[in-house]
Amino acid sequence: MGDTPSAGIKTIGVYRSPQEFVEAALAAQHLGVASDEMPGPMLDAVQFCASHSVSQVAQHRSEGLRRMILRAQQLQSDEEALKRGM
Repeated sequence: MGDTPSAGIKTIGVYRSPQEFVEAALAAQHLGVASDEMPGPMLDAVQFCASHSVSQVAQHRSEGLRRMILRAQQLQSDEEALKRGM
């Protein structure tokens, strides 16, 4: 593409009329669109945080932590038995 370096003139790019340029720009996607997509669960979490108050988010997290602690307590004897059998 372009002329020889000694000529001092370079042609860079592809000529498009203003209408062609706009059409091509509208049809193009940003290169990062596909690679920047968040995993579904992370997107859900971001949307939840954005659509709820700080106190609602804190309460939701607290309830989740309580459920995990309860489940850990429920599984404690099974885990101890498993470790004894190793």
